[in-house]
Amino acid sequence: MKKQKKTSEALLRAQKKYKSEKTKLIGTQFLLAEDADVIEKLTSVPNRRKYLVDLVRADIQKDGRIYHVSSGSLKASEFPEAGELILDDLVEGD
Repeated sequence: MKKQKKTSEALLRAQKKYKSEKTKLIGTQFLLAEDADVIEKLTSVPNRRKYLVDLVRADIQKDGRIYHVSSGSLKASEFPEAGELILDDLVEGD
């Protein structure tokens, strides 16, 4: 039988602090009958966060906004003729 490692209190505090400062949880509920196709698609993709972020950024790009992702900050600039997405130093993850 494999021994489980104990997680130190300091590590748990550090993880909690990181999550509260660096992440935002956005949840939604779907209707089983009306959103069955959406539920099926979301449960079939290997990385839901990346999939949803890509969809939203593509929609933003269609609106003519350029988003620069650099060093953990997101800055939007309005350019009426622009239709490109610039991603620098983007780290993917769940």
